Amino acid sequence: MKWMIVTVPVVVVMCLSSTALSQSCPEPIEVFTGSRLGQADAFGTQVRIANERLLVSAPLGNPINSYEEAIYIFELSTLEEVALITRPKGASRDYGLAVGFNGRTLIVGSPESDAPYTDTGLVYVYDISSEPTEPPQQIPQSTPGVVHHFGQSVALDSTLAVVGVPWQTVESQYEGVAQLIDLGTGEVIHELRPSDAGYYKFFGHGVDVDATNVLVTTKHDQAGLAIDSGAAYVFDAISGRERAKLLPDGRTVDDQFGRSYELHGSLVAIGAQWDSSMGARSGAVYIFDLDGNRIAKLHARDARSFGKFGASVAMNGATLFVGAPGNNEHGASSGAVYVFDLQSFEQIAKIIPQDGEAGDRFGAAVDVSGDIAVVGAPGFDGAASNSGKAYIYSSKFMPCIGDFNRDCVVDAADVYAFYEEFQMHSTPADLDGNGVYDYFDLSVFMSAFTSGCP
Repeated sequence: MKWMIVTVPVVVVMCLSSTALSQSCPEPIEVFTGSRLGQADAFGTQVRIANERLLVSAPLGNPINSYEEAIYIFELSTLEEVALITRPKGASRDYGLAVGFNGRTLIVGSPESDAPYTDTGLVYVYDISSEPTEPPQQIPQSTPGVVHHFGQSVALDSTLAVVGVPWQTVESQYEGVAQLIDLGTGEVIHELRPSDAGYYKFFGHGVDVDATNVLVTTKHDQAGLAIDSGAAYVFDAISGRERAKLLPDGRTVDDQFGRSYELHGSLVAIGAQWDSSMGARSGAVYIFDLDGNRIAKLHARDARSFGKFGASVAMNGATLFVGAPGNNEHGASSGAVYVFDLQSFEQIAKIIPQDGEAGDRFGAAVDVSGDIAVVGAPGFDGAASNSGKAYIYSSKFMPCIGDFNRDCVVDAADVYAFYEEFQMHSTPADLDGNGVYDYFDLSVFMSAFTSGCP
C-alpha cells in the first residue's frame, strides 16, 4: 500500500497546477425551440416523449406580444413541428402546466377554469393522430364545486387518465381527491382518496398512471410540526385500493417531497427538491418499490445548497434522470441534470450545457424514453427574455473513468475522490471489477485520468 500513499499525492500536486485537464459533459444531439416564441413563454416548462413524438409546453405566454400559452408537438426523429395547440377560449392562464401525453392523445388540465363555478376546473382532450380539433373535447368534473381545481395535475396511459382535484372538499376542508377516468366513455372508474385523508391535505397535487397502478402525491402532508413535508400514495388501478404510502425520512418542514414523481414498472421515483440533508434546499430523490419499501435515497455527488436536485425526474428502466435547475455552474440557476444507473444507483453522468447561462433553469423538466432524453430550459433568453428552449440527448452513457466524481471536469478533485473510495475499498474504486483493490485499479484510473475524456 506504500506506493499508493506516495503516488496519489504526487499526482494531486501535479493536477493542482491546472484547473481542469478536460471537460466530460455529454453533448446534446439537438437543441431546439418553438416556432412562435415571445417574452416569458417558458418553452420547456414541461416535456414528454411518447410513441415517437415529443411534447414541449410554453405555458407562460405573454399577452403583450400576442402569444398565448401553447403546447408544441414534434416528430421525435426529425423535430418537425406537427401541431401547435394554443390556449382555448375559457381555459385558465396556467394552460400547459399540467399535461398528459401518450403520442396519440393529449390531455391538458385547466384547474382555474370557471366551469360552472369559480376555479372548478376543466380537462381538455386532443386527438393528436389527426388535426387537433378546435374547440377540443372537454372532461368536466363529475361533482363540480367552487375552487376544486379539477385538472391541477393530469396523467395518461392508453385510454386511462387520472386527474388530480387537490382542493376538493369531501369530508374535510380541501382534503383533495384523484379521479381515474376512462377516456373512451368519460366514466369515472374510481375516485381515489388516501386512508389518512384530512384537512388541507391537497391530495392530488401530482398524479401518474400506468395500466395497473396509480401514483398520487401531495406536498402538503405533514408529521407533527413538519408542515408540508409531503407524501405519495400508490393505488391499484383495477380495484382502486391503496397499496402503499410513501414518505421521506427525517421529515422536515417544506421538503417538497412529491414536487416531482415518476411511476415506471416496479419502481417509483419521488423528488424532494428542498431536502436539506446535503445543504440548504440541495434536494434529494427517493426510489421506492410499489409496496412502499424505500430502495435508495439519492443526492448529487457535488450536492450544493439551493441546487434543487429533484425538481424533475424521469426513468426508462435502465437510467434515472434528475433535474437540478438551481445548479450554478454557469451562473445562478443555470441548471444541470444528473444521470443514475438504476441497478447500482450510482451517478454515471452530469449534464451541463456548454451554452448555459444564469437563469436558464436547465433541468426544470426532463423525460426519457428508450434511447432518447429531453431536457427543458424554460428560462433561456432566446427569441426574447425567458422564451426557453429544449435539448435532446442520448440516454446511453459510458461513464468517463477519469471524471471520477462525475462533475463534468477532469481535475484534482477526481484524484481525491478516487483515493478516498480506494482507501475504503468501495465498489466504485474496483475499476477492473475483480473484487480486489490493488495496483491494477490505480493503473486503470491513472490511465483514464491522464487521457482525459472524449
